[in-house]
Amino acid sequence: MEDSTSRAVSPGKPAGGAPNGWRRFQQRVSSFLESIGEVLHGMDEARHVHPTISAYHNPRR
Repeated sequence: MEDSTSRAVSPGKPAGGAPNGWRRFQQRVSSFLESIGEVLHGMDEARHVHPTISAYHNPRR
């Protein structure tokens, strides 16, 4: 009986796993998405700086 009660999880606590695992995963995903946003922002700025290059369309495509 003592073994089963010592392993019981109290209410409000996650059952197993790292307590900060989800938070760390969420931070990594958000930092990854922020880096993608920075790349897209840089591409948009380059398009505004060089509008003739971005307006080029290959007629063969």
